[in-house]
Parts: sequence; structure tokens; C-alpha cells
Amino acid sequence: MQKPYKHILFSDLDGTIVHFQREVAQFTKIQPLPSSGSVNNTQQVQPDVTYTDLPSNEQRLCYTLPSSTAGPAYISAETHRLVQELRKCGVLFVIVTAGRKSTLLSRVPMLPFADVYVGETGGRVLLNTKSQLLFPTGAPVEAFEAPEEQSLALDADWGSKFVDVTGSLENASPPEERVGALWDVYRELQEAGFNPDGRSYWGCFRVDLEKSVHPGPKAQELMQEIIAKLPSSITTASNLGKIDFYPAVSGKGGVAEYLLEKFGLRKADSFAIFDDDNDLPMAAAVGQGYVVRAHTKSVEDAIKGNPHWKVATQKGVLASEEMLKALLQSLQSDAEVTKA
Repeated sequence: MQKPYKHILFSDLDGTIVHFQREVAQFTKIQPLPSSGSVNNTQQVQPDVTYTDLPSNEQRLCYTLPSSTAGPAYISAETHRLVQELRKCGVLFVIVTAGRKSTLLSRVPMLPFADVYVGETGGRVLLNTKSQLLFPTGAPVEAFEAPEEQSLALDADWGSKFVDVTGSLENASPPEERVGALWDVYRELQEAGFNPDGRSYWGCFRVDLEKSVHPGPKAQELMQEIIAKLPSSITTASNLGKIDFYPAVSGKGGVAEYLLEKFGLRKADSFAIFDDDNDLPMAAAVGQGYVVRAHTKSVEDAIKGNPHWKVATQKGVLASEEMLKALLQSLQSDAEVTKA
């Protein structure tokens, strides 16, 4: 039986299709809509702000994502529409974020309808049972209604690949009491004067060096000593000024490779849209990269080494849309050639 999908798109969130106010403040004007926070008769969350790109004066209706330590963030209704158009072309849409489980779930109603939601730096894979591309009983591809938490099924096969490192992803025990190499490192960092963040994390945890008891240079030095001695089963990645610790077989690159195999797709059938250093392993795992912004040397160097990647010329939500449109147009062009 032929699969209803032909391609897969892995999408980072923050800085890629979701943009923090602090990131876009210098070139945008954001105003609340009179009906902010309203829902329609299907209980679907509605856009709540108008986002104006000042250089072009283009406007977009946007959703505001729940406040976090980084402040409010926005995603455009046009980004939602473009993702749905891609899914109509047989593209599985996979959200991949370093965020904790609770943050990911709180954002789902404001995010584009995804076939798979991945959190915790690749550690938690949630299959959307409402996706007709994955499940015959799911909603039609044309429909958009955010899935409830109970509709997101944990991919136990993925978790089993590193259960000896993290323990069960459904363990109710606090991080301090969990069994596994990852949590041994967590306790080591606590004893060394760091303040590891394990709240609503099971497949990874995060450390903010600014919250350690050590002054800046000392914290960096001590952290590098600890990282150098990590067991081979654990690795790290930097994300938004913080350090994530997770199983070496996991991460954004590992989960992309796993899902390609799971869904029977080739590297050539896969794409990634991204912006940051910790996305580069995911970009390396796919056939084509779409870079929303290059704001670090690592990403700039990767672009030079991959001249086939597409790089946005715009900023903020317009850059997200530019890259999604580029992929959509490429697929539509290929489809026309095939028909001919």
C-alpha cells in the first residue's frame, strides 16, 4: 500500500518559525488585536496580534506563544497556512525543539498542526494520532485543530534506545532520585555547585551557567572539565546560552535519522528549517537545509560548506515564510516536471 506521504520536514521552533519579541523588536511593530485570546466555535485559538515588518510595511496576523523566561514570542498565521500546504503535498511536518515537555505541550495550540512533536533535544517523540498522514483514522490533511495531549502518543521504540541512560521517559520520580548515567551527571553537577534544571525533562536536562555558584570564567572552566569526562553515552549541545545534556544516540540529528528510518524515507526526501548551532546535526541528517537566520559563526561556516542550502534574505516571521515558500515552490515545480 502506497504511503500518503513522500517527504519529511524537520522544523526547529525558537528563532526559526517562532520569534521572540527581543529578536524582532528593532524592525517590527506589534499591536494586540481587539479580540485577543478569543476562540472560534471549534475552540481553535485565534491570532491575537498584528505584526508589522517596518522595512517593508508588510503586516501579518500572529499568535502569541505562552510567556517564558525569554518573554513573548510570535508565529504567523501565514506560517500555519504554508505548513498545511506542504502537508497537502505529502510532507510530514515534524517540530523539533530543545524545550521541556510542559513548554512544548503548552505551545501546541498556537503551533502549526504537526504530524510529530519532538521535545527535550530529541529525547521525547510524540506521534500525533490525529494525523491522517500517519493514522488512517486521523483528521483530513485540510483540517486544522490542535491535538489534545491525549492524542499525542509517546514513541516507546525511540525511548527504548537510550533507556539505560535516562531511565523511563514516564518516570514520576524527581531527577535527583532517577537511575541512569544521565542522572548521575545531574547529581555530579549539583555537587559541583551548578543548578541543573530537570523540571519537566526526562530525556535530557539543562544547565544555565549564570545560575551556578561560581563566577563567570570559573563556571566555564569547571563545566569544560566535567564535559571532558562525560561517559561516551552522554553528549551536550549549546542552546540559547544554555547547555543541554542528553544521550549521545539522541539529539536533533539522532531523532531525525530515526524518524527517516521509521517512516521509510530517504535522506533525499528530507528537509530541515533551522537557525542555531544545536540544529546543525539535524541539518546534516537531511537532504536540504533552509536557514532562517545565520547569527553564529558555526551556522555561517556550515552554510559555506553547504552551498546548496537556501538562506533567508528577510527577517523574523517573513524569513520563516520565505523559507517555507521556497520549499513549497520546489516541491510543486518537481510535481509539474513529473506530470510532464
